[in-house]
Amino acid sequence: MIAICVLVGVPLLNLILSPVFAKSHAAGIPFDLSTLIVIYTLHIIPILALVHNFFWSRIPLQQAGPPIGPEETIIEEIQ
Repeated sequence: MIAICVLVGVPLLNLILSPVFAKSHAAGIPFDLSTLIVIYTLHIIPILALVHNFFWSRIPLQQAGPPIGPEETIIEEIQ
């Protein structure tokens, strides 16, 4: 599974980060494309994974709490 992710991820990151590489090369920053891929992989992906785990994947998958007891239900009095 990891080999498949690498085989798909590296060419995809080459495609996505090539404009960034062109701009950094034109600005004189001594990066090559593999350095940009490492920076992206080690800094951006873990931050996005943490944000996803803390905010989006926990809310819809929370465990059900205990059932509501009769003292917690709201009873409207009809007059």
